[in-house]
Amino acid sequence: MNYINAAKRPFTSLKRLCLGILLNIIPLINFFTCGYIIECALSPKKELPEWKNWGSLFIKGFYWTVINISYSIIPIAFMLLSFGTKIFNEQNLASAIKTNLELGITAGLIAGISLYLTPSAILSFAYSGKLRNAFKSEVFSRAITMQYLKSIITASIIFIASSIVLGIIVSLTGGNAGAKLVSIAVSSFITEVTLFTLLGEQR
Repeated sequence: MNYINAAKRPFTSLKRLCLGILLNIIPLINFFTCGYIIECALSPKKELPEWKNWGSLFIKGFYWTVINISYSIIPIAFMLLSFGTKIFNEQNLASAIKTNLELGITAGLIAGISLYLTPSAILSFAYSGKLRNAFKSEVFSRAITMQYLKSIITASIIFIASSIVLGIIVSLTGGNAGAKLVSIAVSSFITEVTLFTLLGEQR
């Protein structure tokens, strides 16, 4: 895997980058962006792919969202059921705090695992074009490889670094809601293109 080229890839075409960021800002319209990022994984070359086959991009982006939601159901359900049935039934404050902490740690671990597996699930769908493959054992076997872990770590570093830099810029320019929204769209698009480029190279 070439980490430097993957990190540079979002900037190989300013026009395609700006279009991706713009579409990423708007709910539902960002399905196009999600589908485009899948294309980045399917063709992990040096330059960004062209924006074309818009119908296909939208459908792939829709399934991307379905997979994300599906992998979020378990941690969300756990938090709702656990916190709702246990914490609010605690009469002793110390016991409630202890229960809260234990459930919080458990919920955090489940959410972290779900978040970690989601890109692998999206890849399984991308390679096959079948939604059911996003829930097969290959998702887990891919996720336990060192290459996959390194890709996730690299993307996380890029997201944190870009968020800090853009956050500083937004603060210096007044920090209005619109600027914050754009900064989030920029960070997420750059990070996801880099991540799925790296993951696509592992195929």
